[in-house]
Amino acid sequence: MFAGFKYLEVNNVRTRINTGGDMWWDFEVAQYEIPKGSRKTSMFSAALWIGGIDVNDQLKLAALRFRQGPNSASPGTGNDFWPGPLTIDGTAAIDEGTCAEYDRLYPITRNEVDEFIAWNENKASNPNYQIPASILEWPAHGDLSKKQSYYLAPFYDANGSGTYEPESGDYPYYDLSNELCHSATATQETIEGTVKGGLLSDQVIKGDETLWWVFNDKGNIHTETQGTPIGLEIRGQA
Repeated sequence: MFAGFKYLEVNNVRTRINTGGDMWWDFEVAQYEIPKGSRKTSMFSAALWIGGIDVNDQLKLAALRFRQGPNSASPGTGNDFWPGPLTIDGTAAIDEGTCAEYDRLYPITRNEVDEFIAWNENKASNPNYQIPASILEWPAHGDLSKKQSYYLAPFYDANGSGTYEPESGDYPYYDLSNELCHSATATQETIEGTVKGGLLSDQVIKGDETLWWVFNDKGNIHTETQGTPIGLEIRGQA
């Protein structure tokens, strides 16, 4: 079972975010602690539920209920979501190796981006600065050889090359000037026709501390709901 996770610890909350469709628990114990350090938890878990009827009047469903699956005697064995991006060739497919590769969350803070921008604008001011791994390893692009979308995690394209290049001033896309608020600026995927109706303002990074990840409902059979997969790729932020 893929079970990547990280803790989001900002302000007065400490909570666990998993790479699948659930959060706030470790598959056994509640992990939404507030106040942070108190060992008091205000919520046990939460999960994504998405379902609908297709053009052939067939129900498709992806949802989690404590990962119990059809056999409640085996908790933690049911699952409807897996890490990783799907192909964009019409099959919405993914292999186990790609799921394993993306079984992680990508942390970033606005302060890291602010420091990077300040250094990039005047490198002489801080000659000892090193670009943090959170910026260098940002998952901006999918693997074209695996027929994934070229554009995954949002990034600010400083030189307009279309390729994520931190050494050229690109960074995980916080809307620092708030110029995208209420704007209809399309994502690059929308411009290129990969998706319909994608707005950049919806996808840019939010918050002072952020976890970004991508997951899907096609990595395997749905052992939690027994539902027919939909073919969803979900790009999440916490």
